[in-house]
Amino acid sequence: MIGIDTNLLVRYFVQDDARQVRQVDELIDFARERLRISDIVLSEDPSVVNAAYADYRDGQADSPDYLIGRRHAAAGCEHTVTFDKDLVAHPAFVVL
Repeated sequence: MIGIDTNLLVRYFVQDDARQVRQVDELIDFARERLRISDIVLSEDPSVVNAAYADYRDGQADSPDYLIGRRHAAAGCEHTVTFDKDLVAHPAFVVL
C-alpha cells in the first residue's frame, strides 16, 4: 500500500502545477490498486472536499486546514479554533 497525502490530491484536482500534476498522474497510473487515501485526507462528502479545495485555492493556509474547517462546519461546529494566522480571514476559523 502507498498512502497519498493531501497535497498530492490537491495538485490532482486543482491542476495548478503542471510538473506536480504529471508526477501524481504517473503515481496513480503506476500504483492505482495499491493507493490508500486516509479519511483525514479525503472526506466522505464531495461537497465538503470541493469547498475545502476552493478555500485552499483562494486562501493562504494549507489544504488540510481548510478540509478540517469544512468538516467541522458540516458536523455543525460554529467554527474551528486554531493558532494558524493564515486562517484569520476565513469565516470558519477563529485564530487564538
